[in-house]
Amino acid sequence: MRLPLLVLTCLGAMMGELRADVINFSVLPPGGVLTAGPGVTTGWGYRLENTSTTDFFQPLNFSADIFFDATTNILFDFPLLAPLETVTINYDGISGLFEATWDIGVNPGAVNSGIFLLSGILMDAGGVITNSDLSISSTYELHVQSSGSGGDGNPSPVPEPSFITLVGASLMLVVALAHGRYRRSTRS
Repeated sequence: MRLPLLVLTCLGAMMGELRADVINFSVLPPGGVLTAGPGVTTGWGYRLENTSTTDFFQPLNFSADIFFDATTNILFDFPLLAPLETVTINYDGISGLFEATWDIGVNPGAVNSGIFLLSGILMDAGGVITNSDLSISSTYELHVQSSGSGGDGNPSPVPEPSFITLVGASLMLVVALAHGRYRRSTRS
């Protein structure tokens, strides 16, 4: 009689461990690394996947580690995910997961990094909570774009004068030199 009870206890423990992995949460862009210049707003999107075949996932809380030298805003919309549903929201300046604006006077080379933390519950189709303690996280990094760099951190190209500008400037120089010689030759 004890063996079936032991087997059921072990199966119950295994089911509890498996249920913690039914929600996948990741930030967009993949890896969560962004670069922005001082005074520039940028942000992250998200991908949230419910792999449960029976339970709904309802996010209840979202938080981010502290950002220094930046103003932040939570954009997360707390979607209810049906069984086997995936939601992907890219950051577009209005919707997404989270956005940050570097302060104007931020030091070059500054970085904010940490964890976005999402917690919620799983519930069956009748609304009965089957797991009330789900927490999942994803990492992020926000770098200050150094001056003279493009958005990808590579040096910005130096603008070069156009061909017409060079030809025009050369013609003006030739005319000015010729005019100076002409005036000198007529005076003597």
